Amino acid sequence: MHAPPRGWGMNKTYTVGLDLGQRQDPSALVVIEREAAADGTPTAYRCLGLERWPLGTPYLEVVARTRAVMDAPPLKEAPLVVDQTGVGVAVVEMFRHAIDRVLVPVNITGGKQCHRLPSGDWSVPKFDLVAVIQSLLGRRLLTFPRGHRLCKVLVDELRNFKVRVTAAANETYSAWRDSDKDDMVLALACSLWYADRAAGVIDNSKAASSGRSLLADAPAGVFGPGPMTPRFDGGYPL
Repeated sequence: MHAPPRGWGMNKTYTVGLDLGQRQDPSALVVIEREAAADGTPTAYRCLGLERWPLGTPYLEVVARTRAVMDAPPLKEAPLVVDQTGVGVAVVEMFRHAIDRVLVPVNITGGKQCHRLPSGDWSVPKFDLVAVIQSLLGRRLLTFPRGHRLCKVLVDELRNFKVRVTAAANETYSAWRDSDKDDMVLALACSLWYADRAAGVIDNSKAASSGRSLLADAPAGVFGPGPMTPRFDGGYPL
């Protein structure tokens, strides 16, 4: 009896995460491929696309580029998960009107519980967003395109994104220095959170201790064996 071909029985889905920048932060986009076995168990999360706009890029340009990315296969059915925490509902509505796709607005909070608001938006603790990255890295399920021009930027953001403990003994998650950016980390986290949400409760038990970066426990090999080749018809750079 012949063995089934590699990848047989696997189900692949795609999620696009978008962090909308403000006056001091650029906007960033991350494309995630989630591969699962026939029983739904996730076997791999691959970061397939990275995009970062220059500081001050008008939102209309971000909308147009995001729409172009999502019109390329295999993203035609992918949801768009948007961090609307700082920019507000009005900016996110621009994407809703321009992109005919499932839109998931996310409001990042400092709380402990994730819940859906009556408006359909999601309220998501930063704790959950950070924990899903740490969990997938620790389980060797998350890989990145090492040859991508923005991969080093993402790595630097992950390295500088650390846990802080306040005077009240509450954990907070932010860039280690005020000058550090976290736009690509948040775009990655939003896409992974939504992609993983259907698989069950996110394991937050191994969240990093104070002062440790998101890459502190990342195993070797998560950045892949080498540059990835283009995957999308339509010219999306990988």
